[in-house]
Amino acid sequence: HNYHLSVSGGTEKTKYYFRGDYLDQDGLMIHSGSKRYSLSANIQSHVTKWIDLGLNLNANIASSTNPDAENLTGPLSRTVYEPPIVTLTGSTAATGFNPYVATFVINPYQWALQVTDPSNNSRLLSSFFAQLNLFTELTFRSTVSAELQNSKNNYYMTSSINRGKGSIGQFSSGMSLNLLSDNIFT
Repeated sequence: HNYHLSVSGGTEKTKYYFRGDYLDQDGLMIHSGSKRYSLSANIQSHVTKWIDLGLNLNANIASSTNPDAENLTGPLSRTVYEPPIVTLTGSTAATGFNPYVATFVINPYQWALQVTDPSNNSRLLSSFFAQLNLFTELTFRSTVSAELQNSKNNYYMTSSINRGKGSIGQFSSGMSLNLLSDNIFT
């Protein structure tokens, strides 16, 4: 599902544009997919004949679930090794590994069910500018921008998928803030 709504307009001196988006996409595997929400706003105003102001905002929040699918040893790549006679619950520590293939082959369906790998990310990007139209041939523009990013990732593999060697869990999070200031004469 993908939806978006935008509104734009203004007057002779002020222009605006607002947009909102929503994306909900199922992945190719069970327990996989992504969602994203995003908002944008742009406002620009010619305050006087010698002052222009503007503001741009962009924000998005994204989440995804991916049961280790991009890993070269994950469930997608393992499907080519699993013979078609293995049941949906076969070839795991709980049901016994498949005797017809190497014991390193884990049932890809059970892998997708028992491994979780969700991630959440958010980003806010904003900029504000003021422009002074000093003379016909000379302008001064000052811009201040900021970007804030947050991320969280979780990973969990059950002992059954890890061949009875115990469960594996990992968590990571991060945040970054970037600031930028430009001052330009043209």
